[in-house]
Amino acid sequence: MGAKRTRGQRAGLSRERVLEAALGLVERDGLGALTMRRLAAELD
Repeated sequence: MGAKRTRGQRAGLSRERVLEAALGLVERDGLGALTMRRLAAELD
């Protein structure tokens, strides 16, 4: 049987990957730069 995905979850994204991208963005550009839009762009 296939793996279950929750509604809205994209294949290939894990909590760890999102956190890694968010922390990288904050380290590089500062906390004020962290938005959902910027985070999505980092993950795209």
